[in-house]
Amino acid sequence: VPPALVPVPEVEKPLTQQSWYHGAIPRLEVQELLKNDGDFLVRESQGKQEYVLSVQWGGQCRHFLIQSTD
Repeated sequence: VPPALVPVPEVEKPLTQQSWYHGAIPRLEVQELLKNDGDFLVRESQGKQEYVLSVQWGGQCRHFLIQSTD
């Protein structure tokens, strides 16, 4: 799980090389990875070609669908 603050140079890496990107992992596995408030990751949505931002906050793991504006 990456630190809450991501260094600027990481922005230039391809998505698959980002420390916060975890690909197609199940929601239950995400909940095991995110332990502390502020922990986050981006993953592929199950069954869809979309991405999900998963965040640990307030003692809960929350999942937000990332929608493209294209």
